[in-house]
Amino acid sequence: MGLVTKGGIKDLSNKDIKEETLDVQELEFLLSRIKDMTFKGSELEVLTKVVIKLQNRYLRLKEDK
Repeated sequence: MGLVTKGGIKDLSNKDIKEETLDVQELEFLLSRIKDMTFKGSELEVLTKVVIKLQNRYLRLKEDK
């Protein structure tokens, strides 16, 4: 997996990916943006799975505070 940077694409290790977690504010932003978007029927199954994962992570972070 790569990350686009000013200098090009940087390869990310598994350690880099694990350390790149979203905080509560970022999760709130994503969930809010998703709420206001329009999706095709063919996208709903994947969207539902993603939203459930985001919501679960958000709730766990809120509980830890």
